[in-house]
Amino acid sequence: MRGNSLLVRSESGVDVQMRFQDPCVFFDATNPSAREYVWEKCKQNYFDAGVRMFWLDEAEPQYEVYDYSHYCYHAGPVLQVGNLYPQLYSRGFYEGQIASGQTGTVTAAAPL
Repeated sequence: MRGNSLLVRSESGVDVQMRFQDPCVFFDATNPSAREYVWEKCKQNYFDAGVRMFWLDEAEPQYEVYDYSHYCYHAGPVLQVGNLYPQLYSRGFYEGQIASGQTGTVTAAAPL
């Protein structure tokens, strides 16, 4: 994902967004290609097996260090476009479910 620019990137310093057992990075929900990639993986592993509801965790996303000037999305600096993240994270799943033939789709992100 990193090689295809599908992850949130750090403008300086260590390229880590949070720690959960190990250093973690977030997928870039503002990047249409990243949304498609994540949906395709979830479709292959869950939707195609009958799962129709998804808990979209880390939709804030929750950075370990709230130095927002340090992080950048495909759509621009987090300080300018950060509030788009939860909306576009949900949108990726909504559009994927609709394209896969699901009707009556409801999405809900899980912010803090």
